[in-house]
Amino acid sequence: ELNRGRYVVVVVCTSARFEVRRTLPHCVPFTSGEFGFSKDCVAQCENILSLEKMDLVHLDDGPIGVLDLGRLRDLVKAIGYVM
Repeated sequence: ELNRGRYVVVVVCTSARFEVRRTLPHCVPFTSGEFGFSKDCVAQCENILSLEKMDLVHLDDGPIGVLDLGRLRDLVKAIGYVM
């Protein structure tokens, strides 16, 4: 809901420590090529930040990748595990 506003976006940080973290319940794995990721990585759902939109670099071509509903649910579940 916060990401629909004008000023702030909430982000989940990623880690390249794929093999170490991919099976942890608070991490969501992504493989190279999925959703615009260039390397295997995991979303670390214990590491959530809010950033001001004006501080982000905007690409002329739009987003690098967009998550599908299934993977978004995986993130919500992992965030819930942390909470």
